Amino acid sequence: MLAKFFFNLFTGCDNGNNNKHVDTVSVSKCPFANSPSYRTNSAKRNSTDYHKRNSSSGAYTPSFTSYIFPNTNISLLNAKFKASSKASPPPSPARPTPYTYPRDSLNSLFKNVNNSWPPKSSPSTVPYPLSLYVQLCDQIPSRMTSDAYTHVEFMAWMIEYLSKNILHVMTDVMNKIEALQPGDGHYEAMLSCLSVCLLSYRWGPLPNGSSVACVSSLQLPSELTIPFTRLTSRIGLPPCPTLYSTILCNWTESTTLNIDNEEVVWPLDTRFTFSMRDDKDIGSTTERGFYLSVIRMESMAKKLYERAATLVELVNGYADIPSKPMSKTTKDNTGMKEQKIIEAMSQLRHSATQVFRVFYSMTAKSTQSSRGCPFASPFAMSASAWSTHAQTPTGWELSGFKGISGSQSLIIPVLDTVLSCVGTSPAYLDAVDSYKHYTTQTMRNFVDSIKNAPVSLREYVMKSKSVALRKEYNQLINSLAVFRMGHRAVGKKYLGGGEGNAEAEKTAGELVDKIRKDGESTVDTFARAMTERILETKKLLVEEIR
Repeated sequence: MLAKFFFNLFTGCDNGNNNKHVDTVSVSKCPFANSPSYRTNSAKRNSTDYHKRNSSSGAYTPSFTSYIFPNTNISLLNAKFKASSKASPPPSPARPTPYTYPRDSLNSLFKNVNNSWPPKSSPSTVPYPLSLYVQLCDQIPSRMTSDAYTHVEFMAWMIEYLSKNILHVMTDVMNKIEALQPGDGHYEAMLSCLSVCLLSYRWGPLPNGSSVACVSSLQLPSELTIPFTRLTSRIGLPPCPTLYSTILCNWTESTTLNIDNEEVVWPLDTRFTFSMRDDKDIGSTTERGFYLSVIRMESMAKKLYERAATLVELVNGYADIPSKPMSKTTKDNTGMKEQKIIEAMSQLRHSATQVFRVFYSMTAKSTQSSRGCPFASPFAMSASAWSTHAQTPTGWELSGFKGISGSQSLIIPVLDTVLSCVGTSPAYLDAVDSYKHYTTQTMRNFVDSIKNAPVSLREYVMKSKSVALRKEYNQLINSLAVFRMGHRAVGKKYLGGGEGNAEAEKTAGELVDKIRKDGESTVDTFARAMTERILETKKLLVEEIR
């Protein structure tokens, strides 16, 4: 049921969840209900209200039927989204080729976020009444980490805030939402703010137990869902919190580092949090440290994407390759092309190694430096606190939508696609589903431009007799395989919550090991899934000519 970052990080596994299409988000009418932008399906579905089933104790049960907004059938939105997201964009009319060049797709991706990757937010300057959401989000941590609130009471507090402060200005809210543009900072701020609000509403105070984790039917406040689904639909995201909306857009402050004589934007902290911002609280530092590492991996991966695009274009002859002076033979030109491809593979491998180092070192207890880059997280992290404060709040599993996972990142889909690393394992198939349905349209376009290239890197290498070319290709394959082995080791530690502290392990284990698949623990399921991906990667190794 839980969305497990380490379980899903670059595998996409969903812990055996069947992703059944369940409840709806039910509300009635709104002043702009007839607008095409907000028209939704009005059919009602029968469901069992989680809150009514759990209100026998006499605790206050919020009413979810008093809103004046249209019914939002999330299950139908899910089906429509998946159908629409399969459609490929038309090829660029400026190119004679039948598909868009990878560098063109990548430029479109970066241009759509104002050339800031990952996308930077500006929540401090969002206009009224959108600023009311920011104020709500900033009040959430003090209540999510308080023992004074039950889940139902926490939701009642959020509903009261929305009713008093936002309900009467919803028309203005939607007008402002329409005026936002991707890349302007306010668009990204509202995406991350609303994502955190929705996830907080879904989970309530932390740490919480399996009773909340098992909820699969929940009605959500329309003051949150209507603006959120409008924002997500414009960039091709599903109407649920994703890695992009919740984490990648959730940063504001950064510094600039010089790595290998190139400037890299280095985010310093997350903006919206579930826990109180306290550098001495292990739950807070674990949450911020883990999410910040994910953001930093994407920041470091910007160069990886650029080099992947260059490599694919070199293989297909789209990039400029200078001819050898005084030599115009086919053999000489082929040798020059192969040399350029070898150099491009080496550069891509180096970029991948830099990204992987951020992942490896994020659990370090102190800041480390390498070539001027503090790869390690500046915040102390705990395996036991990770389960309750970093992993749990990113779960969703409502109405057929999965929770947040690392497979919604571009890093591994890009490397897998460049290397033609396909497979048949459930982990691979679910990872493909994650990137296809839980990333933005421009992110998918970039991966598709690599996948649809006339000649793949692997095809080119297999036809070549170059010893150096095959050797460099194998080194790139091994680099990805080694990362997956390291990921398996780190993931097993965090999923198990083990740090030698029996009480901490018990708390983490209550959440992690509640989910079983054919009698197998979550840790074992994760290890098996990663082993399958490692074997699928190693199968790509080519015979080196001697």
